[in-house]
Amino acid sequence: MSTLENSLRGILGARGLARELIPALTACLDEFDAHEGKNTIKERYYDGKVRLSEVNLGLALPQSFSNLEIGCAWGAKTVDVLASRSMLDSFVDSGGGEAEAMLEIVRKNRLLAEYQKACRDELKFGCDFITLSPDKDMGGCRIRFHSARSAAAKWSGEKGRIAYGFAIIAAETGADGFTRPVHVNFYTDLDTWE
Repeated sequence: MSTLENSLRGILGARGLARELIPALTACLDEFDAHEGKNTIKERYYDGKVRLSEVNLGLALPQSFSNLEIGCAWGAKTVDVLASRSMLDSFVDSGGGEAEAMLEIVRKNRLLAEYQKACRDELKFGCDFITLSPDKDMGGCRIRFHSARSAAAKWSGEKGRIAYGFAIIAAETGADGFTRPVHVNFYTDLDTWE
């Protein structure tokens, strides 16, 4: 278990967290833990940091070469090219016209730029999460995107949507070099627990 995963387990003892929510939050943390190793590998591939032992060259190589890192930019190129082709232009209302009510929210949340980053993360990790929070300064709604490196959720087949999830809102890196969450939100059907 990584330092981040250990730090996240600390939120189970958060003051005021309703006891009946602990199993749901634990399930989200387990989901995060289950994917963290693969997400680290996907991030390394995107960054072009691939060990020779991970590439099947069809050659017998000395064992001492197995940890040798090779440059491999195809992961980032593939993701970036696909992400650049996905564009969020605007929102339309039920009549097909531009949704005027969304203009301020889109502008204040820098939604068009944030969408591009979120699209890249979704292509890197296979999913991305969007959270909505009331915020008068942001046009009434703060919209944030979270990659699989900073959020997890549990799907409800019965409801046909996410049942609950969490997102790391803020983190800091300590003197030891490890990143720890300092603000985590847990989202349920009715509440957002901070």
